[in-house]
Amino acid sequence: MTSRILICLNHQKPNNLYASLRELSAASVHVNCATLNGPDAMATLFGQRRSYLGTAGTERSGLLREADGGVLFLGDVDELSPNMQYVLLHAIETGRFYPLGSDHEISSRFHLIAGANRDLRSLAAAGQFRPDLLARLNTWSFTLPPLRSRTEDIEANLVHELDRCERNLGVHVGFNSDARSQYLAFAKDPATHWPGNFRDFSGSIRRLCTLAPRGKITRND
Repeated sequence: MTSRILICLNHQKPNNLYASLRELSAASVHVNCATLNGPDAMATLFGQRRSYLGTAGTERSGLLREADGGVLFLGDVDELSPNMQYVLLHAIETGRFYPLGSDHEISSRFHLIAGANRDLRSLAAAGQFRPDLLARLNTWSFTLPPLRSRTEDIEANLVHELDRCERNLGVHVGFNSDARSQYLAFAKDPATHWPGNFRDFSGSIRRLCTLAPRGKITRND
C-alpha cells in the first residue's frame, strides 16, 4: 500500500469493509464519518492543541495524524459536513492541515480509501457534496453490490463466520451435510434479501451456533 492513489467505494451499508481493510496495512485507521458531528468532530479528525480550550486533557493527535504512513478509511464520507469536506480536501491535496488551536500545520501522508452508501455524483450535482473533493476521491471508483447480488461469496463467508463463532463462543460448531446444503440454498435464494448485508448474515450464523446442540447444526435447528 505505498501508492497515494485514492479509491472510492460505493456500497450499501452495513457490510464487512472494515474487516477486509484491516488486512491491507498494520497502520490503518477506520473512521465512520456519520459519527463525526457536534463540537468534537473537527478535533476527532484533525486533532486539537491544549491551547484551544486551555484545560488539561484536551490535547488530541487526530485520526489523520494517526494514519500517517498507513491507510485511512473514511466510511460514509458522504455524511461529512461541508466545512469538514473543505478541510479534508486541503489535507488530501497538500498532506498538511491545522489541528484546532494550532498556528502551524502538521503533515500526514496516508493511503486514503473512502466509502459512501449514496451516489456522490448525484450529491455533488445537488450541492450536497463538494465536486472538487469528489474529483480527488474518484481516481478509482468501485461499486460493491449487496450480499444478495453476490451469492458466489456466501459459501466462503460461511466458513469465515463459523471460524469466528468458534473463537467467540469457545466451542467448535459445524453443519451436518444436509443442514449445510439447506442453509446455503436459503442464503442464496433470491427471496432472501439480507437487508443488513453481512451483519444479517453473520447474525444468522451466530444464532445457529448458539442454539446448536453438542456443536452440530442440523436441519431441525
